[in-house]
Amino acid sequence: MQQKPGLWNVSPALVATNAQRLWSGLAFVAPLWGGAGRGALLGPRGEPLAGANLVAGANLRWRGTPYGMGVGTSAAGALLNQLDFAPLVTSNGAYTGDFTIVTLANPKSEGRQSTPFSQTSGGSSTRVFILFNAGNVAGEMGVFTDTGGSAVFVNVAGLINGKYHLFGGRRRGATLEAFLDGRRQGFTTGTVQAIGSATAGIALGHRAEDTAQDRIATDTNIVFVAGWNRALSDAEMRMLACDPFVMLRPLPEWRGVWTALGSGDAVLDPSDLTDGLVFDMAALSQAHNLSVADTMFAQTLEPAGISQAHLFSAGELNSAFQFDLALLAMSSQGAPGFRTRIAGNSARRKSAASGSGSKSITE
Repeated sequence: MQQKPGLWNVSPALVATNAQRLWSGLAFVAPLWGGAGRGALLGPRGEPLAGANLVAGANLRWRGTPYGMGVGTSAAGALLNQLDFAPLVTSNGAYTGDFTIVTLANPKSEGRQSTPFSQTSGGSSTRVFILFNAGNVAGEMGVFTDTGGSAVFVNVAGLINGKYHLFGGRRRGATLEAFLDGRRQGFTTGTVQAIGSATAGIALGHRAEDTAQDRIATDTNIVFVAGWNRALSDAEMRMLACDPFVMLRPLPEWRGVWTALGSGDAVLDPSDLTDGLVFDMAALSQAHNLSVADTMFAQTLEPAGISQAHLFSAGELNSAFQFDLALLAMSSQGAPGFRTRIAGNSARRKSAASGSGSKSITE
């Protein structure tokens, strides 16, 4: 399981190449570290989001999860919210353009609706939700937009099961879509609904500006929430499903990333990897293609781990060796009375008597 990185306020320019684009159009990201302050939100440059000052509810509880620190509630009550603050202004800046929301959480299937994220003015006006057990139907996940009681929403059955998933909602034009672990599960089309106003608020774990409604269950943890004022691409949704924290990592980490639990739904397409993957280790395949003459030394080569297409001719490696020092100098401790020296390309031996023994010198 891939956990959150050790740093949370990294510069977008210092994360994995593919992930840098996730900071484009970012409305907010809530990494939800206990050490990051209560409800700290980050903006599109990795800095604390201007104007954001989420208030912690009395029953907020910071919790350890398989993916790092998250938040939940110890009893019925608010988690994190802020009045009169609407970071999701959509792609047109007027609350009626494209947007994307994702959250990593483990809601249980129950006959009671709850919401991990909402932006609303209360009542039935100007709001957007991601919903767990939408419409009080156990197991349904929903994405909901509403302006003055005229709602457009998409609900998909069977997506809530008490396990951690990356839930997402996306609006592209008049199409509203629901995502689970990077894969679109359902969609609907309809009149575009405004999702905010100057008096809108946001909340994590319940309805904004109405903390008594749609509170998450006490055993549900929210680990990560982020929103964009644009529609993320399908490839970006899959990238987040493989590692929801990739945009927060100071170094690229593509090995051992978070594995989604959505029945194998989170699968990378080849197109996801075409625009700048950075590897920590070399990934080169080279072919030496040694000829027989290249291996004149009596050695057995194991299969090459690295191969390069040098394609040397047989004679290129035979005559380019030069030694500054003697190849072999043996002391009397190694072979008493013998000394070996190589000079030039010729060698000869002569013997001389000395006392009762003899000496052999090779020059």
